[in-house]
Amino acid sequence: EKLPSQAGLVHLYDIDRREFLIASTRGAGTSKLLLRRHPESDGILIAAMRKRRALVVVDAAQSEAARIDRYTALGGARSILIAPVILHGRFLGAIELLNPLDGQPYNESEGNALTYIAEQFAEFISSHGIVTDPERISQRQLPEA
Repeated sequence: EKLPSQAGLVHLYDIDRREFLIASTRGAGTSKLLLRRHPESDGILIAAMRKRRALVVVDAAQSEAARIDRYTALGGARSILIAPVILHGRFLGAIELLNPLDGQPYNESEGNALTYIAEQFAEFISSHGIVTDPERISQRQLPEA
């Protein structure tokens, strides 16, 4: 709600499989991405992890993001905001937003806001744990808007 976007994805890191799992989605057409897995070498995800704070991709159509299947499945990404979920140096996942509803690209201020949200989410995960069981994830998914 604070950063109105076409799509929102929450990835959890499955350390046993060394993959990111899309555990929650928001936005029209995003439910088809639920439970998809992406390798830990995914270019956009790893860039955010290395940066250790939100990565702002202003013109996603002119970046490597144009070829990433989760974006093409949603009709393409114009601008991307992705923040790593990190606790005590350990990667737990990422929060990803695509295409701001106002039509303008994301900016660093919005990146700072998503970094803060990701930090709070990391604290939540530390006390509640990471759930990668597909059945439990599916039960918690809200209907598409």
